[in-house]
Amino acid sequence: MAEDKKVRIYDPHDRSQYEDERAYWRAQPPSFKLAVLEELRSSAHKLGNNGAPDGDVPRLRRVFRISNLK
Repeated sequence: MAEDKKVRIYDPHDRSQYEDERAYWRAQPPSFKLAVLEELRSSAHKLGNNGAPDGDVPRLRRVFRISNLK
């Protein structure tokens, strides 16, 4: 049975419109939620890295200073 796809336009100030979305996510198993979260994280990571592969990710340099206090 194929799921019907719908497009909805929400008013960001009317939180009651989002109840169907909340019900959908409450009904999903934790493994599915984690898979979607990982997909979103991976997509955001690639966008922030201009699409470079994961091995080519620029890292922040570690910087620290040891100070002697008097």
